[in-house]
Amino acid sequence: MAEVEFSEIHEAAIAAGAVTSALADVGSDTLKMRTILGATLADNNTRIAVEVENSGATDLSAFALMVQAHSGAAFVNLLAGSDWVSPAISIKEFVSVVPDSLAAAAFSTFIVHVGPVHAIKFQAKTAASTTTLNIKVRIGR
Repeated sequence: MAEVEFSEIHEAAIAAGAVTSALADVGSDTLKMRTILGATLADNNTRIAVEVENSGATDLSAFALMVQAHSGAAFVNLLAGSDWVSPAISIKEFVSVVPDSLAAAAFSTFIVHVGPVHAIKFQAKTAASTTTLNIKVRIGR
């Protein structure tokens, strides 16, 4: 397995968010790439390493990584559903456990090339009941 090296690292955390049976944003945060990377704009080599912790007692039934191309654009799915397991999706460098079906009290870690996007955010849902997700993100180039 190739070693991934980040030449410029910045870390961020999404505030813990309650996840219900309706697909919705996790927490109230979006990660704006220019803000996190400072004066350096996100570029084609921008990638993220993400740890998702399902600290609740209910499994996830969906998890999406969403991107915003520019400040006025709508968020769109970059990875969702079967994208997490599809070998045809080449922007994934590593996925430890598919976050789309993350079990209760489990972790998922993934590394993805996001490119020159304005912002990223996450959405999730459960099949029933409520759980809590904690998400930590390392952003690098």
